[in-house]
Amino acid sequence: MVKKTSICLYISAAAVTLAVIVLTIGFTILKPKNPITTVDSISISDLHFKINLPKLRPQINLTLDANVTVKNPNLAGFKYDKTSAVLRYRGNDVGEILIPAGNIPGSRARRFDLRLALMADRILAISDLSSDAVSGTLPLQVYLSILGKVRLLVSVRVIAAAACDFEVHLIRRSVVNQTCRYKTKL
Repeated sequence: MVKKTSICLYISAAAVTLAVIVLTIGFTILKPKNPITTVDSISISDLHFKINLPKLRPQINLTLDANVTVKNPNLAGFKYDKTSAVLRYRGNDVGEILIPAGNIPGSRARRFDLRLALMADRILAISDLSSDAVSGTLPLQVYLSILGKVRLLVSVRVIAAAACDFEVHLIRRSVVNQTCRYKTKL
């Protein structure tokens, strides 16, 4: 009887040890990695700008193209929720584009070609627009946050965000002084 009990204990101890080893290896080798978000470029697709002299009020229509790449360094796919990219002027949302939900396979990247149109009614309501228009540059920001899951041994929630500050030079019709910040949170 003692022999059967000790064999059972040895088998149980071996199973627990094996499970701990498998989990340790699994969490070190298969540890979820942060998706890498980069804003490859921001360019002007369309720009119409003039100042209404009698009213001294600017009139502007602007469309920007932003190319963003999200790389999934994990072995498993990164499934992300529906989200949006936002165009901001002095902290106010003045443009938005929806990004449908999707999946980025393991060890792959997905490129997002985003076209952001400035909503003229929103930007005209901001008091700083006249002084920025006279100076010839508009300070803008593109903000993108992608929320999703990576499923390896367990499902892990991931947020990958990018924020790019830049200026639109109205006379030269170009994007200048682009600075981007990236943040990922597991």
